[in-house]
Amino acid sequence: FHASGLYASRHLSSSEEIRRVVGATSVGAALLMIFGAGGLPIASEGRLGFAFVMLVTLEVVTRLSWRRYGRSLRVKGLLAYRTVIVGSAHDAAFVAQSLTEDDRSGFYPVGRIATDPGADAAGAPPYIGLLADATRLIDEWSVEAIIVASPTLTNTELGRLQQLARREGLAFRLVARVPHMLTNRLTLQRVGPLMTVAVRPAELTGTPEAE
Repeated sequence: FHASGLYASRHLSSSEEIRRVVGATSVGAALLMIFGAGGLPIASEGRLGFAFVMLVTLEVVTRLSWRRYGRSLRVKGLLAYRTVIVGSAHDAAFVAQSLTEDDRSGFYPVGRIATDPGADAAGAPPYIGLLADATRLIDEWSVEAIIVASPTLTNTELGRLQQLARREGLAFRLVARVPHMLTNRLTLQRVGPLMTVAVRPAELTGTPEAE
């Protein structure tokens, strides 16, 4: 299971998790048969196939049940990082809505901080203070993660937030508004003193049909 990534912290889709469970269990059963299953009562009685089916079934049911339970906890703000979003109300609303729609994200927005309060926006987390007071606010609100949604922060402000996250042991994320269809073609690339996100050109496959 470890070799199949079933103990990793990253999220897997239900279908991918089931596929990996079946594959890992198949490998385990094969190794058991090769290296000593002959002396086990279950093998001598011809029940190895039944045991394999039961093992896969119980493992899948247990994992899917835990997935559903964990999802219900994250919706309530439990089993998720208490998160502040840095940016305007409009930017924070966009991020908060995205996190709410994907209950597997593991981030639960508890508030918004910004260089200035600005106007409010529907769906935005409550404004809790200025960016200059981030250290105090993070302690007061028991924050566990920072998501930067503002595209207008200076390099100095970003550096201070990153240092704060490192010092306090917080998760730190930067939002890049890139269409989902492009995400598998993105790479980080340095251009002079700048760090940019490069989009690789799409590669055509197959032979185009003649018109």
